Amino acid sequence: MLTGNSPNVTVDHDLAYLKSALLLEYKKTPSRVVKVPHIPKSGEDNVRSGFLDFDGYEKVLAELPDSLKSMFVVAYHIGNRKGALLELKWRQVDFTNSVVRFMQVRNRKPVPLAAPIYGDMDEWLRRQKAYRDKHFPECEFVFFWYPVDCEIDPDLKSGHGGRRSEPGSCIRRFDHSWKTAVKDAGFPELLFHDLRRSAVRNMVEEIGMSEKRAMEISGHKTRSCFERYHIVPLADIQESGKKMDKWMKEQRAAQVRSSSTRKGKRESSPRVGKTHGASGQGSPTVALVQTT
Repeated sequence: MLTGNSPNVTVDHDLAYLKSALLLEYKKTPSRVVKVPHIPKSGEDNVRSGFLDFDGYEKVLAELPDSLKSMFVVAYHIGNRKGALLELKWRQVDFTNSVVRFMQVRNRKPVPLAAPIYGDMDEWLRRQKAYRDKHFPECEFVFFWYPVDCEIDPDLKSGHGGRRSEPGSCIRRFDHSWKTAVKDAGFPELLFHDLRRSAVRNMVEEIGMSEKRAMEISGHKTRSCFERYHIVPLADIQESGKKMDKWMKEQRAAQVRSSSTRKGKRESSPRVGKTHGASGQGSPTVALVQTT
Protein backbone atom coordinates (compact mmCIF):
# COMPACT_ATOMS: atom_id res chain seq x y z
CA MET A 1 0.00 0.00 0.00
CA LEU A 2 1.37 3.39 -1.02
CA THR A 3 1.76 6.14 1.54
CA GLY A 4 2.82 9.74 1.39
CA ASN A 5 6.39 8.64 2.09
CA SER A 6 6.57 6.09 -0.74
CA PRO A 7 9.62 6.68 -2.96
CA ASN A 8 9.12 7.69 -6.59
CA VAL A 9 10.53 4.42 -7.85
CA THR A 10 7.86 2.45 -5.95
CA VAL A 11 5.14 4.68 -7.35
CA ASP A 12 6.53 4.22 -10.88
CA HIS A 13 6.47 0.43 -10.48
CA ASP A 14 2.87 0.43 -9.29
CA LEU A 15 1.81 2.70 -12.14
CA ALA A 16 3.56 0.37 -14.59
CA TYR A 17 1.47 -2.54 -13.24
CA LEU A 18 -1.67 -0.43 -13.63
CA LYS A 19 -0.81 0.43 -17.23
CA SER A 20 -0.13 -3.23 -18.04
CA ALA A 21 -3.51 -4.21 -16.62
CA LEU A 22 -5.24 -1.54 -18.69
CA LEU A 23 -3.43 -2.68 -21.85
CA LEU A 24 -4.42 -6.31 -21.28
CA GLU A 25 -8.05 -5.34 -20.83
CA TYR A 26 -7.92 -3.02 -23.86
CA LYS A 27 -6.84 -5.94 -26.09
CA LYS A 28 -9.83 -8.04 -25.08
CA THR A 29 -13.01 -8.30 -27.13
CA PRO A 30 -15.25 -6.89 -25.86
CA SER A 31 -13.16 -4.53 -23.77
CA ARG A 32 -14.14 -2.44 -20.80
CA VAL A 33 -11.31 0.00 -21.54
CA VAL A 34 -11.98 2.45 -24.36
CA LYS A 35 -8.58 4.16 -24.28
CA VAL A 36 -5.39 3.63 -22.30
CA PRO A 37 -4.36 6.98 -20.85
CA HIS A 38 -0.82 8.29 -20.80
CA ILE A 39 0.65 7.70 -17.36
CA PRO A 40 3.77 9.83 -16.78
CA LYS A 41 6.62 8.62 -14.58
CA SER A 42 8.97 10.47 -12.32
CA GLY A 43 11.98 9.40 -14.35
CA GLU A 44 13.94 8.57 -11.21
CA ASP A 45 16.45 5.77 -11.65
CA ASN A 46 17.06 3.55 -8.65
CA VAL A 47 19.23 0.89 -10.24
CA ARG A 48 21.59 -0.59 -7.67
CA SER A 49 25.25 -0.83 -8.50
CA GLY A 50 26.37 -3.09 -5.67
CA PHE A 51 29.19 -5.47 -6.47
CA LEU A 52 31.32 -7.77 -4.36
CA ASP A 53 35.00 -8.25 -5.17
CA PHE A 54 36.96 -11.42 -4.43
CA ASP A 55 38.30 -10.15 -1.13
CA GLY A 56 34.77 -9.35 0.01
CA TYR A 57 33.61 -12.75 -1.22
CA GLU A 58 35.98 -14.53 1.13
CA LYS A 59 35.06 -12.28 4.06
CA VAL A 60 31.32 -12.87 3.67
CA LEU A 61 31.84 -16.60 3.17
CA ALA A 62 33.67 -16.82 6.48
CA GLU A 63 30.77 -15.15 8.34
CA LEU A 64 27.86 -17.08 6.82
CA PRO A 65 26.24 -20.00 8.68
CA ASP A 66 27.04 -23.47 7.37
CA SER A 67 23.65 -23.82 5.71
CA LEU A 68 24.24 -20.84 3.41
CA LYS A 69 27.90 -21.22 2.48
CA SER A 70 27.45 -23.54 -0.52
CA MET A 71 24.60 -21.49 -1.96
CA PHE A 72 26.62 -18.31 -1.55
CA VAL A 73 29.56 -19.83 -3.43
CA VAL A 74 27.35 -20.99 -6.30
CA ALA A 75 25.57 -17.63 -6.50
CA TYR A 76 28.85 -15.72 -6.64
CA HIS A 77 30.20 -17.97 -9.38
CA ILE A 78 27.28 -18.27 -11.82
CA GLY A 79 24.88 -15.53 -10.72
CA ASN A 80 21.55 -17.33 -10.94
CA ARG A 81 18.48 -15.89 -9.25
CA LYS A 82 17.88 -16.72 -5.62
CA GLY A 83 14.62 -18.48 -6.48
CA ALA A 84 16.33 -20.76 -9.00
CA LEU A 85 19.04 -21.67 -6.51
CA LEU A 86 16.59 -22.43 -3.71
CA GLU A 87 14.72 -24.81 -6.04
CA LEU A 88 17.90 -26.50 -7.27
CA LYS A 89 17.83 -30.29 -6.89
CA TRP A 90 20.59 -32.86 -6.92
CA ARG A 91 19.47 -34.38 -10.21
CA GLN A 92 20.39 -31.07 -11.86
CA VAL A 93 23.99 -31.23 -10.63
CA ASP A 94 26.19 -33.18 -13.05
CA PHE A 95 29.59 -33.77 -11.46
CA THR A 96 30.68 -35.97 -14.36
CA ASN A 97 30.43 -33.17 -16.89
CA SER A 98 31.00 -30.38 -14.34
CA VAL A 99 27.76 -28.54 -15.10
CA VAL A 100 24.61 -27.47 -13.29
CA ARG A 101 21.48 -27.71 -15.44
CA PHE A 102 18.58 -25.28 -15.26
CA MET A 103 15.29 -24.86 -17.08
CA GLN A 104 14.24 -21.39 -18.17
CA VAL A 105 10.87 -20.46 -19.64
CA ARG A 106 11.09 -18.38 -22.80
CA ASN A 107 8.01 -17.55 -24.82
CA ARG A 108 6.10 -20.04 -22.67
CA LYS A 109 8.47 -22.84 -23.62
CA PRO A 110 11.05 -24.45 -21.31
CA VAL A 111 14.61 -23.93 -22.50
CA PRO A 112 17.44 -26.03 -20.98
CA LEU A 113 20.49 -24.10 -19.82
CA ALA A 114 23.77 -25.28 -18.33
CA ALA A 115 26.19 -23.44 -16.07
CA PRO A 116 29.77 -24.67 -15.54
CA ILE A 117 31.01 -25.93 -12.20
CA TYR A 118 34.31 -24.10 -11.68
CA GLY A 119 36.42 -22.44 -9.02
CA ASP A 120 35.22 -23.13 -5.48
CA MET A 121 31.93 -24.61 -6.69
CA ASP A 122 33.14 -28.18 -7.09
CA GLU A 123 34.59 -28.38 -3.57
CA TRP A 124 31.56 -26.85 -1.86
CA LEU A 125 28.97 -28.81 -3.84
CA ARG A 126 30.75 -32.10 -3.15
CA ARG A 127 31.02 -31.19 0.52
CA GLN A 128 27.31 -30.37 0.54
CA LYS A 129 26.41 -33.67 -1.10
CA ALA A 130 28.58 -35.69 1.29
CA TYR A 131 26.85 -34.06 4.27
CA ARG A 132 23.44 -34.65 2.72
CA ASP A 133 24.17 -38.33 1.92
CA LYS A 134 25.27 -38.92 5.50
CA HIS A 135 22.60 -37.01 7.42
CA PHE A 136 19.63 -36.37 5.09
CA PRO A 137 19.77 -38.86 2.20
CA GLU A 138 16.11 -38.28 1.32
CA CYS A 139 16.54 -34.52 0.80
CA GLU A 140 16.34 -33.79 -2.93
CA PHE A 141 17.24 -30.11 -2.60
CA VAL A 142 20.84 -29.01 -2.89
CA PHE A 143 20.57 -26.31 -0.25
CA PHE A 144 19.01 -27.20 3.08
CA TRP A 145 19.19 -26.24 6.75
CA TYR A 146 21.92 -27.76 8.88
CA PRO A 147 20.91 -28.82 12.40
CA VAL A 148 23.33 -26.35 14.02
CA ASP A 149 21.63 -23.47 12.25
CA CYS A 150 18.17 -24.50 13.47
CA GLU A 151 19.09 -24.46 17.15
CA ILE A 152 17.71 -21.67 19.31
CA ASP A 153 20.25 -19.62 21.20
CA PRO A 154 19.23 -19.66 24.88
CA ASP A 155 20.29 -16.04 25.37
CA LEU A 156 19.22 -14.40 22.11
CA LYS A 157 16.17 -16.63 21.73
CA SER A 158 16.90 -16.89 18.02
CA GLY A 159 18.93 -18.90 15.55
CA HIS A 160 19.89 -18.73 11.90
CA GLY A 161 16.91 -20.75 10.81
CA GLY A 162 14.60 -20.32 13.76
CA ARG A 163 11.88 -22.59 15.07
CA ARG A 164 10.11 -22.77 11.72
CA SER A 165 13.13 -24.40 10.02
CA GLU A 166 13.56 -28.14 10.33
CA PRO A 167 17.01 -29.69 9.89
CA GLY A 168 17.28 -31.14 6.40
CA SER A 169 14.43 -29.03 5.01
CA CYS A 170 14.97 -26.84 1.95
CA ILE A 171 15.88 -23.24 2.61
CA ARG A 172 13.12 -20.74 1.86
CA ARG A 173 13.96 -17.54 3.70
CA PHE A 174 17.23 -16.49 5.27
CA ASP A 175 16.96 -12.71 5.58
CA HIS A 176 18.08 -12.50 9.21
CA SER A 177 21.02 -14.85 8.68
CA TRP A 178 22.15 -12.92 5.61
CA LYS A 179 21.93 -9.49 7.20
CA THR A 180 23.85 -10.66 10.26
CA ALA A 181 26.63 -12.24 8.19
CA VAL A 182 27.19 -9.33 5.78
CA LYS A 183 27.16 -6.85 8.65
CA ASP A 184 29.83 -8.84 10.51
CA ALA A 185 31.85 -9.08 7.30
CA GLY A 186 31.81 -5.31 6.85
CA PHE A 187 29.25 -5.10 4.02
CA PRO A 188 26.00 -4.14 5.78
CA GLU A 189 24.32 -2.91 2.57
CA LEU A 190 25.09 -6.01 0.51
CA LEU A 191 22.07 -7.78 -0.99
CA PHE A 192 21.98 -11.37 -2.15
CA HIS A 193 21.01 -10.06 -5.58
CA ASP A 194 24.33 -8.18 -5.69
CA LEU A 195 25.98 -11.57 -6.19
CA ARG A 196 24.14 -11.82 -9.50
CA ARG A 197 25.58 -8.53 -10.67
CA SER A 198 29.03 -9.52 -9.41
CA ALA A 199 29.00 -12.85 -11.25
CA VAL A 200 27.99 -11.28 -14.56
CA ARG A 201 30.62 -8.56 -14.20
CA ASN A 202 33.32 -11.12 -13.40
CA MET A 203 32.37 -13.27 -16.38
CA VAL A 204 32.31 -10.38 -18.86
CA GLU A 205 34.88 -7.89 -17.57
CA GLU A 206 37.43 -10.11 -15.84
CA ILE A 207 37.23 -13.36 -17.82
CA GLY A 208 36.32 -11.79 -21.18
CA MET A 209 33.30 -14.04 -21.75
CA SER A 210 30.80 -13.03 -24.42
CA GLU A 211 27.59 -11.38 -23.25
CA LYS A 212 25.50 -14.15 -24.82
CA ARG A 213 27.33 -16.89 -22.94
CA ALA A 214 27.23 -14.94 -19.67
CA MET A 215 23.46 -14.53 -20.07
CA GLU A 216 23.03 -18.27 -20.61
CA ILE A 217 24.95 -19.04 -17.42
CA SER A 218 23.29 -16.43 -15.22
CA GLY A 219 19.82 -16.92 -16.65
CA HIS A 220 19.34 -13.35 -17.90
CA LYS A 221 16.81 -13.22 -20.71
CA THR A 222 17.87 -9.86 -22.18
CA ARG A 223 21.10 -7.89 -22.28
CA SER A 224 19.51 -4.98 -20.42
CA CYS A 225 21.53 -6.00 -17.35
CA PHE A 226 24.73 -4.89 -19.11
CA GLU A 227 23.18 -1.50 -19.82
CA ARG A 228 21.70 -1.04 -16.33
CA TYR A 229 24.90 -1.98 -14.56
CA HIS A 230 27.21 -0.42 -17.17
CA ILE A 231 29.03 -3.72 -17.64
CA VAL A 232 31.46 -3.67 -20.55
CA PRO A 233 33.98 -6.42 -21.36
CA LEU A 234 37.43 -5.44 -20.12
CA ALA A 235 38.92 -6.65 -23.40
CA ASP A 236 36.67 -4.22 -25.29
CA ILE A 237 37.73 -1.35 -23.04
CA GLN A 238 41.40 -2.21 -23.52
CA GLU A 239 40.96 -2.55 -27.30
CA SER A 240 39.17 0.80 -27.42
CA GLY A 241 42.01 2.33 -25.41
CA LYS A 242 44.59 0.96 -27.86
CA LYS A 243 42.69 2.38 -30.83
CA MET A 244 42.33 5.80 -29.21
CA ASP A 245 45.99 5.78 -28.19
CA LYS A 246 47.01 4.97 -31.77
CA TRP A 247 44.80 7.78 -33.10
CA MET A 248 46.21 10.26 -30.60
CA LYS A 249 49.79 9.38 -31.54
CA GLU A 250 48.99 9.74 -35.25
CA GLN A 251 47.49 13.18 -34.65
CA ARG A 252 50.53 14.23 -32.64
CA ALA A 253 52.92 12.98 -35.32
CA ALA A 254 50.96 14.79 -38.06
CA GLN A 255 51.07 17.99 -36.03
CA VAL A 256 54.85 17.71 -35.59
CA ARG A 257 55.36 17.10 -39.33
CA SER A 258 53.16 20.05 -40.25
CA SER A 259 55.01 22.33 -37.84
CA SER A 260 58.41 21.25 -39.20
CA THR A 261 57.31 21.87 -42.79
CA ARG A 262 56.10 25.40 -42.03
CA LYS A 263 59.33 26.22 -40.18
CA GLY A 264 61.46 24.96 -43.07
CA LYS A 265 59.58 27.11 -45.57
CA ARG A 266 60.06 30.23 -43.46
CA GLU A 267 63.79 29.66 -43.11
CA SER A 268 64.37 29.08 -46.85
CA SER A 269 62.23 31.99 -48.19
CA PRO A 270 64.01 35.26 -49.52
CA ARG A 271 64.15 38.26 -47.21
CA VAL A 272 63.61 41.88 -48.35
CA GLY A 273 65.89 44.57 -46.85
CA LYS A 274 67.58 48.01 -47.61
CA THR A 275 71.17 48.79 -48.72
CA HIS A 276 72.87 52.24 -48.69
CA GLY A 277 74.64 53.58 -51.75
CA ALA A 278 77.84 55.62 -51.89
CA SER A 279 76.00 58.90 -51.46
CA GLY A 280 74.81 57.74 -48.10
CA GLN A 281 71.20 58.07 -49.14
CA GLY A 282 69.13 55.05 -48.78
CA SER A 283 68.10 53.87 -52.17
CA PRO A 284 65.74 50.94 -52.14
CA THR A 285 67.35 47.87 -53.49
CA VAL A 286 66.58 44.24 -53.09
CA ALA A 287 69.15 42.09 -51.40
CA LEU A 288 68.85 38.38 -51.41
CA VAL A 289 69.95 36.96 -48.10
CA GLN A 290 70.69 33.29 -48.39
CA THR A 291 70.56 31.43 -45.15
CA THR A 292 72.90 28.57 -44.52
